[in-house]
Amino acid sequence: MKWLIDSSAWIELLTEGPKAKEVAVTIEAAEALVVPSAVLAEVHHWLLQETDPARALVAVASLRQGEMVPVDESLAMKSAELAHDQGIGIIQAMVVATARQRKARVLSMDPALARLAEVEWIVPGKKKKKDKA
Repeated sequence: MKWLIDSSAWIELLTEGPKAKEVAVTIEAAEALVVPSAVLAEVHHWLLQETDPARALVAVASLRQGEMVPVDESLAMKSAELAHDQGIGIIQAMVVATARQRKARVLSMDPALARLAEVEWIVPGKKKKKDKA
């Protein structure tokens, strides 16, 4: 099966969150990965805010294992229509429109996408508190 891993799921994996194993299993089992340029930008931006630039570059390298999909005019228009029709954000719409275009399933932890047919939603887990020593 072809999979598109959205930003929330990539961040879960890269930060070794409570649901990282579920994300990793999906990536390992995927016949192909689809990576919208919007997801690359969103994940890289998040990593730059949370880590240093060198570490961010190393982390986003894992996204490059998939087919990078740039936003062209057709995809941009479909994304805008989807965002309008579904009441979701434009990046979320780009994710779904790209998945539809490439006939891929979406793996996401974003509750705004949970109701869409092409989305496999992972219920976010609670992060373990670190022991204060």
